[in-house]
Amino acid sequence: MTGNLDHLLARFVPDADHRILFWQVARFGIAGVGLTALVAVLYTAQVYLLRVQPNLATTIAIIIATFPGYFLHSHFSFAGHGARDAHTAHIRTLRFAVTSLVGFASNNLGTWTLVSLLHEPKWTPNLFFLFVTPVVTFALNRKWVFA
Repeated sequence: MTGNLDHLLARFVPDADHRILFWQVARFGIAGVGLTALVAVLYTAQVYLLRVQPNLATTIAIIIATFPGYFLHSHFSFAGHGARDAHTAHIRTLRFAVTSLVGFASNNLGTWTLVSLLHEPKWTPNLFFLFVTPVVTFALNRKWVFA
């Protein structure tokens, strides 16, 4: 299926490297939608049902989503991209942890800015989770973690 789609995409994007990037973005988006939905559901349930403070809820949600995130991004989003030998697995895992911390900091900064500083509704950090953090983490994962 992807072969047929890649052939069709080649009509519009003749450069093979750009097509590879396109498919990575597409796979990252698919995985990211699921992971972001998981974070959003966990955050929202904690804040509204359990009355957890918003930044703590963000922390818990991201910790939980980090584990499936590593699996999805290493085996799906960036499959076939970069080195995958056993000698670099610990470096890749450490870099993923750092990237996850950057995403965590980004989400918490967004949560604090929107809810605590600007007094926006408690649901608004979901917008940050959807539109800001994924761009940052895609760039880090592609260029540093799975390079």
